[in-house]
Amino acid sequence: MVTITPPTTTGPLSAGERAGRGWLGRVLAIAGALCLGVAWMIASRSGSDGAPAAPPLAASSLATPIGVSVYASVYEPGQSSGWHRHEGTHVVTVVSGTLAVYDDDCIRRTYAAGDAYIGGPNPHMARNDGGGPVHMVVTNVSGLGASASDFSVPVSAPDGCLPS
Repeated sequence: MVTITPPTTTGPLSAGERAGRGWLGRVLAIAGALCLGVAWMIASRSGSDGAPAAPPLAASSLATPIGVSVYASVYEPGQSSGWHRHEGTHVVTVVSGTLAVYDDDCIRRTYAAGDAYIGGPNPHMARNDGGGPVHMVVTNVSGLGASASDFSVPVSAPDGCLPS
């Protein structure tokens, strides 16, 4: 789990600095960091002998161009993603509310406003178990040209885990 804390400063802030302190600034910082990480992975794909290195992301091949999409999502109380896995990697930043994420071992982890998590090919389910809406921003990294429907693949609930 990543907790994002805004930087501290002394003295008055400019309008640009104030705008960067909000949730959007935090989300854009995470998305930027993710993009830099992907660029680094692409640049470091070959070993010292020039041979290709092992792919850094198990679920997606970086031999093809990369696509990045960022969108906002809201889960109402009781709403669930259903059990699924991803063909790439995603970063979810919770803007407000608390999101519960169940992994393929049936372990529940919660993420509150300001928290982010990185997910990928392992089956999981995200659900709003609270009484108010959960607002989040999702950044997907996948093969170029993949649609949102290609990115998330429905799967059955693992044995002994909660249904969707």
